[in-house]
Amino acid sequence: MFESHATWKRRLKNWSDPEWLHQHEDTVLLVLTLIIGAVVGLVVAAFIYVTESLGSRMYPAGGAAWRRLMIQSPALFSLGICSPAISPTPAAAESRRPKPHCSSATA
Repeated sequence: MFESHATWKRRLKNWSDPEWLHQHEDTVLLVLTLIIGAVVGLVVAAFIYVTESLGSRMYPAGGAAWRRLMIQSPALFSLGICSPAISPTPAAAESRRPKPHCSSATA
């Protein structure tokens, strides 16, 4: 039923053997794909759960309309103030690009 410590050591050693990995490459990729898919699914589900509960607190059922306005207005205002700092215009981005000190082209 339970495998010995030596068996587990042998299995872990097989994972680092290049020949074994080459023979079982499809299986390894399948396992990694399933693990990554499960983790991404859990992250998406957690994000939906958190945003749903946050939304129900900000906008309770039967809540006043002024509350929706008071929550969104400061958020939109701060987004408008912060947006140029986060993503500047193309001209401003060009001026911040480092200039090369010497040219690699020869005549």
